Amino acid sequence: MKKIISTSIVSIIILSSTLFLFLRNIVDENFYHSIDANELNTYLIENKVYLYFYSDSCAKCIFLKESLSKEDVAQIILGINIDEEKNERLVENYGISSTPTLLEYSKGKITKRIEHYEDILQLLLNI
Repeated sequence: MKKIISTSIVSIIILSSTLFLFLRNIVDENFYHSIDANELNTYLIENKVYLYFYSDSCAKCIFLKESLSKEDVAQIILGINIDEEKNERLVENYGISSTPTLLEYSKGKITKRIEHYEDILQLLLNI
């Protein structure tokens, strides 16, 4: 009985490690234009864009990457990694408390704020 439990625990650890490494590789691919605070103002004034606040440790952010890979979506999504120190001011200014969060900007103003994975996914599928 102890051998079965030990084998099960080792199998779970190996499976978890493999899954972690797989998901980490997905996070390293950028399907959208990643920006920082210094570049943001230029983009906001020009056209309708979406600010996508994400975290490298957010499982739902990882799953959204597939939807963000569509070329027509990637052109209007500006990704902001909340884990990067240079983006702390943006996170504070926009009141980002969870990820994923998507802000729709049109003509320099926020027109929509979406903080739920399912709602963000639905919006991305309709772009």
